[in-house]
Amino acid sequence: IKNYSELLEEMLNNSFNCKHFSHFEVINLGVNGYDIEYPVYRFLKRGLKYKPDLVIWLVNDWNFWRINEFMIPLEEKYKSEGIPDFNPAIRGYEAAIKAFAEIRKTYGEKYILEYQKKSLSILTKIYSGKLLLVSNQKFSGKIQSLIDEFIESDPKNYSYIFLPEIKLEDEFRLLDGHPNEPGHKKITNALVDYLKLSLQNQCKKR
Repeated sequence: IKNYSELLEEMLNNSFNCKHFSHFEVINLGVNGYDIEYPVYRFLKRGLKYKPDLVIWLVNDWNFWRINEFMIPLEEKYKSEGIPDFNPAIRGYEAAIKAFAEIRKTYGEKYILEYQKKSLSILTKIYSGKLLLVSNQKFSGKIQSLIDEFIESDPKNYSYIFLPEIKLEDEFRLLDGHPNEPGHKKITNALVDYLKLSLQNQCKKR
């Protein structure tokens, strides 16, 4: 199965003729189960060297409420106690769900969101290029305020869009909730439609 980043590269190169870009290359650094901190450091170590023209970061509610430094040891503990990683009966990662609940109960919303704020502030110090945050869900006021504050730190380069078109119904998802092949195509089409508007002054449709 080609994921949406591979399909996005194909569609951009097949669909656009641009003045300033002879070729589009899409590099996928996304990893399942990350929070906010881990993608920032992954980008610092593996992505920054490519000097990207645009970073697209897909985020959801789960990313903002989990802290992997605390979550991962708890998940391993629960799995060692016999709690399954993925449980088909609930169509979810049971050990992660339990760890997620325990983290929120132990540390509270205020601490968790301050933790994520510090991670985002690190990104503002290391990257001043174009960045697009994308989500298929509307966030709670607290998370949205955090996103807004991050965008306002560099409004010329950072932006956020709510893109409900990439929300996946059951027919577009695998059992664990991740996109199947039609799901990846749906995400790709929605991103390309949005990017058409951003590139319309620089590119012509083939």
